[in-house]
Amino acid sequence: MQQVTRVKDEEERVELAEQEKRKIKGCLDQLTSMLTTFEDEKDLRGRIKAIFEQFDQGESGTVTFEEVSP
Repeated sequence: MQQVTRVKDEEERVELAEQEKRKIKGCLDQLTSMLTTFEDEKDLRGRIKAIFEQFDQGESGTVTFEEVSP
């Protein structure tokens, strides 16, 4: 019985480790999360536009290196 429990626990641990590997990690997590949870094409386009507008601080219609660098 204990062996069965150990095997199941190990399988669960391996599965959790695999799920953790698939998670997006890094400085763009919030951005990628926002873009991957869209409902339809219109929603995705709106999200992309909102992100672009946040970066386009000079409202020039382009995003410069200075606008995205800290």
